[in-house]
Amino acid sequence: MRALCFQVGVAIGLAATVSMTGLRAQTLEVALPWFGVTRPPGITPHTLEVLGARRAAPVVIPSVEQEDRKLAGARIRTDLETVVGFSRESRALKEIGAGQIWGRVTGFPSGNLTVEWAVDQFRVAGITEVELQAFSQDADAALWLPLSWEIRLVGDPLFGDGSTDVVLESAMPLSLPEI
Repeated sequence: MRALCFQVGVAIGLAATVSMTGLRAQTLEVALPWFGVTRPPGITPHTLEVLGARRAAPVVIPSVEQEDRKLAGARIRTDLETVVGFSRESRALKEIGAGQIWGRVTGFPSGNLTVEWAVDQFRVAGITEVELQAFSQDADAALWLPLSWEIRLVGDPLFGDGSTDVVLESAMPLSLPEI
């Protein structure tokens, strides 16, 4: 019996040694960080990538509309900057939590400012019957918003030399019922 236990012990020891040697060999083959997969670049918000040298085609305005400049690029740009300004203000003020959620968010000051501005623009345009439609919400209704988060892949030398932590910058947590 003692000889059988010794043989089983030797067999298990040899199997473990061979297994560990294989693991070491696999680990040594991974020379580049993150298994040799190129990591994506970090987020650079609000930049445009020009894919070619071709310029945009010029806008052709019908001759009967030449005098009406209400929809001219400069005029539209002014409105665009106003609306985007509500989003920028939301981000600057960190309207929600640590400021990772921002924009023209319904139910928050940024959303309300946008709606008030749009209503005012309709009235300036001469539309007299402009109404805001309120809605009622159940008093027990809940809204789940993450206030702060970070999702990180933790680096390890087993993933390749130089593997460091990677923060998934565009990731956003969901509430449990949505997962």
